[in-house]
Amino acid sequence: MVWLAFKDRLFTRVRMRSWGIEQGCVYCGERNEDRDQIFFACPSTFTVWLNVAERFLGNNSVYVLWKERNSRRHGVLVFQWT
Repeated sequence: MVWLAFKDRLFTRVRMRSWGIEQGCVYCGERNEDRDQIFFACPSTFTVWLNVAERFLGNNSVYVLWKERNSRRHGVLVFQWT
């Protein structure tokens, strides 16, 4: 499934509309349900991604990522990604 999503080959509503089937996003009702909308732009799935990130990175996930970004930008390696 991840490979299909990466290659944008999932059977989304946008793809199904080309076959004459009209339906919106089952989560939020957005008319143009494509891969990016389903996994990133939809408010419902965005909340899921936030919960996943919080579970894996903790409550300070945004701070940690921003600190790492600044460290790399200014040439100071603080955290080594594996």
